[in-house]
Amino acid sequence: MVLSHQPSRERLAVLAGLLALSGPPPDQASRELRRMREIHDRLTGVARRGEGQAGIAAAVHDLTGRPAAVEDRFGNLRAWAGPGRPEPYPKADPAGREELLRCGMARPGPLRDGARLACVARLGGVPVGVLAIADPEQSAGDAERVALEHAATVLAMEVARLQGLGEPQTRRRSQLALDLIGGADLPGILNRAQALGYDLGRPHRVIAVEGRRQEDIDAFARAVGRAAADTGAGSLLAPRTRDVIVLADAEVPWERFRAAVVAELHGGRCRLGVGGRCLDPADFPRSCREATVALRLQKAVRSRELVTLFEQLGVYQVLGTAKDTAAMERFARQWLGALLDYDAIHGTQLVRTLSEYLDLGGSYDASARALSVHRSTLKYRLKRIRDVSGHDLAVPDTQFNLQLAARAWRTLQALRGC
Repeated sequence: MVLSHQPSRERLAVLAGLLALSGPPPDQASRELRRMREIHDRLTGVARRGEGQAGIAAAVHDLTGRPAAVEDRFGNLRAWAGPGRPEPYPKADPAGREELLRCGMARPGPLRDGARLACVARLGGVPVGVLAIADPEQSAGDAERVALEHAATVLAMEVARLQGLGEPQTRRRSQLALDLIGGADLPGILNRAQALGYDLGRPHRVIAVEGRRQEDIDAFARAVGRAAADTGAGSLLAPRTRDVIVLADAEVPWERFRAAVVAELHGGRCRLGVGGRCLDPADFPRSCREATVALRLQKAVRSRELVTLFEQLGVYQVLGTAKDTAAMERFARQWLGALLDYDAIHGTQLVRTLSEYLDLGGSYDASARALSVHRSTLKYRLKRIRDVSGHDLAVPDTQFNLQLAARAWRTLQALRGC
């Protein structure tokens, strides 16, 4: 009697029918029937009570006595029960994972996957997850296979439940992106990503994309989405009040991405701030802060639209993430206070002039071009800077402190959204 590849409910019914025909059941057959019923009842209860993926893993572990894992379709661990959880959890290469899913979809029942027995959960002909138990000695029998099969069915039901929650998919993807950068409840976010079929286990960066303020933000978001799809930057994005954030899962030439957005806008303008890499979903809020700081610093330091990577900001990286902005402001005012007050009263640009001059190594020609003024105008401003501030720009230490103070002031403006 070969029952190993029949679905668990069918196997249970067949076994019960055979036992009914053969009179009083032998002890072994009776034990098998009770075991099948125990598996069926336990996993049906998990589904009925809505215990989620953690409940599915716990039930499989209890029923088989083996460590059990629930993974999403990409191989990210969603739940574990039992001893010996690997840290960090190993993730198969994409080609190997696709082969496992293909084989699991091509034949019913569990299949061998190295030192474990795995079963692919499917929904509407699409793989949505994997149930696996440790089986290094290849000793798993019919009961373990039945438990895996039934658990895979319950996992598919759980994913279907998650998919049925809330709004249309586009809005749910947008909300997922916003919740990720906002640091919302991480287990709930991972459930929603799984239901959307999105792999959060890949490295990402948060990109902040800003256009002209008068643009319709929803239309701008659609243009950014088309550009992101065309360049392969990513597919998870959301509009905010003044910009669009993109959760980029590929390292693309960022200037090419910016150019694609400009092309979608038919000559419109946009700038990009690129945050640091996220190796874990918990890193998204940090990367988003970095992207926002990079974007704002670009606006404070440069007039034209560019791509700014937080990782390439130099001292601005330190200033932009400083927790004590009051100390930064005190330092800036210590060195620039007289010039800042003079600019405020007279409507001049002495602080900006000094900053450009120092950033460009004291070059008259480069500074005049950057400020769009004549050399004689620049020389006059530098004389006023010396007179008003009382600082000698020829002293190296003075130059260093003035340059750092000017960058600290620009950073403060950027952090305040100027």
